[in-house]
Parts: sequence; C-alpha cells; structure tokens
Amino acid sequence: MPSFQLEVRAQVTFIDLEGRSDGESIQKIVSQIKPRRLIIVRGSEDCSNILSDTVIKISDSKVFIPKGLEQLDVTTESHIYQVKMTDQLLSSLDFQQGKNAMVSK
Repeated sequence: MPSFQLEVRAQVTFIDLEGRSDGESIQKIVSQIKPRRLIIVRGSEDCSNILSDTVIKISDSKVFIPKGLEQLDVTTESHIYQVKMTDQLLSSLDFQQGKNAMVSK
C-alpha cells in the first residue's frame, strides 16, 4: 500500500487556572481566547459544569468534560466516514493519486 503524507493543523493550549482565577477572570480569558473546542479537566463536577455552561453562553465553543479515562472525539469535520474492510478486500484495491487524496479505481 503506498504511503502518503498528511498535514495536521492544530494547536493545543494548556491554561492552568487552578486557584488563580475567579469566575469573572475565567470568563474574560475564554472570551479573549475564543477556543473552538474546550476540554475541561480537573475540578469538581459542579464547577466543571458551571464553567462549561458559562463558556457555551459567551462563545461558540464546543465544551467537553471527559470522565476518568474517557476518550474524546473532537473532530471538526462533519464529512469524515470510517470504513472497515476485510484484509482480502483491502488488498484487492488499486489506489491512485487523486486531487488531494488517495482513491481506489
């Protein structure tokens, strides 16, 4: 199977707010940063939910609050599909370079 390169454009910013900010300060920080996706980790469930509700009210962010070792799907594209194929079917495909992707003919 031919290899291809995939460019990933992402930025992850960690902001440690623990014990240093009150609710008003956090609202100002979030409104200035304007994140598209926000993952809230640590803190009590009540505090995380209050922060989540506040962020949703003041921005267009999608907010995630994972529990334990929960894995999150924070995909921004809505037209991505995952297809599972048998090894036999996959090995029978003939991939060709398309405009921006590898395609099977």
